[in-house]
Amino acid sequence: MTLFFGLRREEVLGLRWQAIDFKNKIMKINHTVTKGTTITMANTTKTVSSAREYPLTDEQIEMFQKLKDKEAKREILDTINTIIHLKDYEMSKNDIKTRCKKINLE
Repeated sequence: MTLFFGLRREEVLGLRWQAIDFKNKIMKINHTVTKGTTITMANTTKTVSSAREYPLTDEQIEMFQKLKDKEAKREILDTINTIIHLKDYEMSKNDIKTRCKKINLE
């Protein structure tokens, strides 16, 4: 993304899912994350003119959608693993995989 759009590191780190408009195929750059001397700060872009929009191709939309879906699955899986661990700590990894397959989390 940095090469294709020319985004700064702080802009890439500041990307959030709400910055991707899947319907209109637009990516909005309106947030950055910078590291100060002791804390990480989230703020607006470096200057007003740094806030901008980029049109996205169908391939880029597909890539972002796959990443978003993968992230959602990972969050669900982490939650399930935590619940299983707390409720039934003797469960094997195969049992966990079988349960995940049943809910389409392969």
